[in-house]
Amino acid sequence: MAKKLESYQIHAYVDGQLSREECLEVEMAMQHDPELEQHICQLRGLKSKLKEVYNDIPLPKNAPLKTEKSKFSAFSGSMAASIILGMFLGAGALQLYLHGWQESVNVLQEQQQVASSKYIIHLDSDDPKKELLALSEAQKLLSGGGPEVQVDMISNYRGVNLFEVNNPNRSELEGLLNQYPNLTLYACHRAIQRALDRGEKIKMLPQVVQDKPGIDTLAERLIEGWRYIKI
Repeated sequence: MAKKLESYQIHAYVDGQLSREECLEVEMAMQHDPELEQHICQLRGLKSKLKEVYNDIPLPKNAPLKTEKSKFSAFSGSMAASIILGMFLGAGALQLYLHGWQESVNVLQEQQQVASSKYIIHLDSDDPKKELLALSEAQKLLSGGGPEVQVDMISNYRGVNLFEVNNPNRSELEGLLNQYPNLTLYACHRAIQRALDRGEKIKMLPQVVQDKPGIDTLAERLIEGWRYIKI
């Protein structure tokens, strides 16, 4: 009997955020479950329509400029749209879609203004250059704002290695944590488990929150209107 898939696995698959091994697991389940296959096809169609809506939401006037190595987005982009789609569908928002999205868009625009000083820095790579860029972005945001600024560094896949006790950047990261209480680190617990399954010895810094999948934490922040920076 095929293993029952979790909701976040299905939405991550639709968004292309799973590893090849995890994709095969979902595709195998689809072969044995026509209803699951139909559900995933429906999600893909709704995701495409939802992206059209969110692409029409303007960025705040004081949004930071894009850099060559980082991508800034309030709600636009395939990843943000798919994550929000997953959360909305899980909350029964399919009815909202059928009756029109305008009210939802207005609420999200209001949330953008409320959360104008809250940022997500998302890292999914252990590339040393990207790790340094993530730390640089965090320092820039925290040092340039007041106590109302909040920064969440959220890592998944290989990105969790930045929060590992033996990472070369540990001292710099801990320096930021000591200086800025408004900085929080989140590591995807599924990414950590996959690393352990591969036989890797991985241990997170004690300040790291690691109680849920990274995609769930991202979804929560995006729904609340946090600004999104992809490294």
